[in-house]
This record gives sequence, C-alpha cells and structure tokens, in this order.
Amino acid sequence: MHLLKFSIFVFIICNHVISFEGKKCFESNFDVTVKHKGWPFGLTENVIVVRKDKCDLTFSHERMKYLKSYWHLDVCREPVHVKKGSGTVEVIKRISNCSKSSDDSFCNEMTKLKGIIQDDGLIFAKGSKEDLNSEHGRVYCAYRLMKAYVGGKVLSPDSIKGSDFTSESSSTLSDVQSSEEKVAPRPIMDDIGTMEVTSEEEESNVEEEKSSSTGSF
Repeated sequence: MHLLKFSIFVFIICNHVISFEGKKCFESNFDVTVKHKGWPFGLTENVIVVRKDKCDLTFSHERMKYLKSYWHLDVCREPVHVKKGSGTVEVIKRISNCSKSSDDSFCNEMTKLKGIIQDDGLIFAKGSKEDLNSEHGRVYCAYRLMKAYVGGKVLSPDSIKGSDFTSESSSTLSDVQSSEEKVAPRPIMDDIGTMEVTSEEEESNVEEEKSSSTGSF
C-alpha cells in the first residue's frame, strides 16, 4: 500500500516537472554554441549556434570554416515557412506534410536542418535535455519547437499543453489543401445507371412487342 502511494506521488511529481519544462522551454530565451572536431582528421571544427528570442529561432552552422548555413523560423507565425540565408534571404513555404517520400524544397531543407541539429548539436552538446541551463537542454528545446512548427503547428502560449507543443487551431491552408487532395473524387454513375436501366427497359419492350406479334397469328 505504501509502495503504491509512493509510486503515485513520484508519477505526479514527474508529470509536473515534464509539464513545467514544456512551458519553460517555450518561454525561455537563450544562445548556445556547440563545437566538435570535424573532417579532415579533426583539424577543423563543426560549429552550430542556436539562438532563441521568444518565438524566433535561428540556427547557424559552420563546417570546415568556409561552409556556412543559416536558417530562421518564427514558430508563432503563419504560414509555416523557413527563411534561409543571412545575406540574400530565401523564403521556403510548407506546402504539404513532410514524409520520407516528400521531395519539395521545404521538406528537403528541414530534413537537412534536423540532421545537422542531431549530428552536430544533440550528440555533442553537454548536459541533459531536462536542464535548460545546459547546452543539451537548450538545443533540445529549440529542436522540439522546430519539429512542432515544421509539422504544421503554429505555436502560442495557449498551445502548450503539458510537455507537448500542440495547438487545436494549428491547421494551415496547406493542411486543408493536403487533406482535400487525399479525398478521392466520388465517381458520377448516375448517367450510366440511367442508360443501363433505359437499355433494359427497351429490350423488355421489344420482347413484349415480339410476343404480342407472335400471339396475333
């Protein structure tokens, strides 16, 4: 009995901590830089810098000192899109749900960004994901927000439920269009059905006429 009460107490405490961390992540502001030795032979560094200012997320990535990339997302703004580049900015909008078979510009760009955050951020960042004061906690927070937004959820303070970034009113025009495209058009069979019925009636009438003609002789 005591063990059961203790288990329930621990569950409530853990659930409270997780819920608090979800809201705390959304409301936090931070800068975090993660570095690690890269190719070739560890002579260069791979660097990812993540900045969060309210709803604004920026990710910059440097590889071999010369290959630099930059992405900016406003996770509270519709339509769902990403701004790529630090000089000349390219705006790439989300047009449909991203899957393994997706091949549009937005999905390809977000797949690339997710890979960079995972490989050069989450794997090498120090600390734990539950601690927003650590490198790993901050990178993980930005990663979760980015994933929710890329999935079509436009966030707001009211959209944070527990540890999940969900929103009841997060559907965008692209989501509606995507769902409409998945609905197969209903085949129109009325005219064909009428033609078939008419044909059967005509054949029946012909047979009746033949029978009546035969009976007259």
